[in-house]
Amino acid sequence: MRAERGTKLLSLLALALAVGAVYRVFFGGAESPVASPAFASPWSSGDGKFFLWELLPGFRERRPTSSRYHMPLEGRVVQAFQENGSGVVFETGYRSPVAPIGIGWVRKVTETAERGFFVEVKHGDGTVSRYGFLGEVYVCEGDFVYPDRPLGVVKARALYLEVRRFDVAVDPMDVLAPAERPGRRE
Repeated sequence: MRAERGTKLLSLLALALAVGAVYRVFFGGAESPVASPAFASPWSSGDGKFFLWELLPGFRERRPTSSRYHMPLEGRVVQAFQENGSGVVFETGYRSPVAPIGIGWVRKVTETAERGFFVEVKHGDGTVSRYGFLGEVYVCEGDFVYPDRPLGVVKARALYLEVRRFDVAVDPMDVLAPAERPGRRE
């Protein structure tokens, strides 16, 4: 019995050391293969907080989601979700920076004639946020993104935001933190 327990303990220790080594190689140290200093690890926000759980779908179901997502920019809603059934349009300043509503990774970056650049971000609970009317994009497919780092800037003075859960469009204003919601258009 003791030998079996000791073997399990050694296996766990070896696994922990291996995970630590992989982490150091890919996300830290001088020998890191990541060339960009702007690269951020999914295991660290840079402020010492551990949030790998943000990327694991099962853990988020036990926590409230409304306070987890944040406004992508400062502005007011000029087209509500009820008007088009897929997203909202914010009016904002010229070339305002656009941040993701939460931690996630970029699934797709495309350019369309009607919405400019289009960025799709997948979040840890399976929620997908889509941003349109972008003039410049600072991210690439596969990048991890954080609310304090912009995805890009708006093309003119508007941002299209769409939020989908289980491939169904939901009102972004119902997902954003209540304290951050701008006034809705009357």
